[in-house]
Amino acid sequence: EVWQTRPCSDATDIFILDEDITGQSASQKQAEAAEELHHAGCRFSLITAPDCVNWLANIRGRDLYYTPFHLCFGLLGDDGELIFIGGGSVLQEAGYSIVEFDAVADYLAGFAGAKIACDPASLPVAMQAIIAQAGLEIVLRQEPLLARKARKNEQEITGFREAHLRDGLALCRFWHWLENTGAAAPLSEADIAEKLTNFRAEDDSYICDSFATIAGFGDNGAIVHYRAIKGHDKVLDTDGVLLVDSGAHYQMGTTDITRTFFYGRDTASLPEAAIAQASYVLAAHIELARARFPQGTTGGQLDAICRAPLWAQSLDFGHGTGHGVGHILSVHEGPVSISRRCQLPVEAGMVLSNEPGYYVEGGYGIRHENLVLAAEQTKGYLAFETLTCFPFDTNLLAAELLSAEQKSWLNSYHSWVFSHLSPHLEPELADWLKVKCAAL
Repeated sequence: EVWQTRPCSDATDIFILDEDITGQSASQKQAEAAEELHHAGCRFSLITAPDCVNWLANIRGRDLYYTPFHLCFGLLGDDGELIFIGGGSVLQEAGYSIVEFDAVADYLAGFAGAKIACDPASLPVAMQAIIAQAGLEIVLRQEPLLARKARKNEQEITGFREAHLRDGLALCRFWHWLENTGAAAPLSEADIAEKLTNFRAEDDSYICDSFATIAGFGDNGAIVHYRAIKGHDKVLDTDGVLLVDSGAHYQMGTTDITRTFFYGRDTASLPEAAIAQASYVLAAHIELARARFPQGTTGGQLDAICRAPLWAQSLDFGHGTGHGVGHILSVHEGPVSISRRCQLPVEAGMVLSNEPGYYVEGGYGIRHENLVLAAEQTKGYLAFETLTCFPFDTNLLAAELLSAEQKSWLNSYHSWVFSHLSPHLEPELADWLKVKCAAL
């Protein structure tokens, strides 16, 4: 009604994930969700967060450029039936009923007086009006599927590990290229982003990038959500600090990684302040990575643990420390984050980012990001398993600014990276990676 001239959306591919990827059948998920709905005393749940509908049905799509899900709503009944509001032949072939948007009011009118659960965070005003017109009673609540899909099962976790192995191999080829072939000719930030995508796309399980790659050189790296536009971006024609934040969706999992590289030929050209700040940011990253915490610890509490080494140096950063990550879904996933504002607990099975940073306006940006899995370590206590498998650039580190425990963590991490990646690399690249993973 607002956008009268809106063009029709193109029909895009919808694909169904096998149970060996999802770890649970769609029918099992729907039965569990229906049981919860029954206990809540509601006849229906209108699911208006498309990622929740996709997760519930074990489907994915290509409606969006960087997020592989099908844009749709779902109507779940307390009998376990999931009806798609908008869809295509693939869904019908999978046994789902489909109601088009303009027929929803008539369909729901047959259930006048019944209760229907809706999440106000994603419920469109137009859908609210349709429900009211049909005579159903709206029960507002947070969509419970948000928390359910955030707690990954063992098969999803296995997929994350495999995706990060594949991603690490692509990143090794990228960094090797950047230091050798790439450095032989002037590169732009957009060139770097495009080349990294090409390396990832060589893997036959690659679906798409999980967001537009951020390749920020020099002062552009200090712009947290910078995006290079070809022809209007910076050319890397001098030595400096390069921040690359990127990720991808693979057929078994999702990645998101930031590395800060020295780009150039003379490391002596790096400001001492940049090396010190990068070292303190890594110290913050490591403190969160090695944290052990009781069940019930909130994202806000973990955020403070991460920032403590930076605060000790009167440094800080203006964004959250971490966000949830979906399984072949949104790379930014709720409901939990590691940030000052999050009062929800981090739970076992959640995959989150660990990405402290420091930014010098007009100078450079520093960010070190890995994805981590929260897992029960001992009864009542959780710890993080690092999933990302790729080294940090030690050209930007001063070993004397890290504690003995922090150096031990970094050396162990780099040893793990080398042992996991090197068997899959050509001898020349394996030798190169050995140098990158050398102990401090």
